[in-house]
Amino acid sequence: MHEIADSIPVTDTLIHGDPHSGNIMIKDGELMFIDMTEVCYGPKALDNGAIFRDIVSAPKNTPQMCEYSMGMSAELTAKLGQLFFANYSGISDPEQLGKYMQAVGLASAFNIGANIGAYAAVNETARERMPSVVEKLIRGVIVPNKDALKYILSAK
Repeated sequence: MHEIADSIPVTDTLIHGDPHSGNIMIKDGELMFIDMTEVCYGPKALDNGAIFRDIVSAPKNTPQMCEYSMGMSAELTAKLGQLFFANYSGISDPEQLGKYMQAVGLASAFNIGANIGAYAAVNETARERMPSVVEKLIRGVIVPNKDALKYILSAK
């Protein structure tokens, strides 16, 4: 994890730092970010990874929690995720979009792996899940894909 984090270049890209459904609102038909306390400069892949976690990964892995936090069905949330990343990336070819979303999924895994210790310090559920996250996510996904992650996190 340190090797990957150390490889992230300094960037002038402004990111939200904590994009999730609770920090997005709609005003006059426009999406707006709120809660700007974690705004910083960094790779856009970190914000995209957090969005991926909430609207692509969560509907598959924790549908009940997803429905509670998003206020819509997991199926509709998953469709929203596909639509968001297709529009964000400009990729219309399903195969290319699938590859793009795999890359964003890796950024999501890194984001979760990098923050699990902070979550565990204040959240009992995260503390209980930490050994599993370390084993499955960090050792099973992040470490084997570290070169791909270095590339993704350095993209502008």
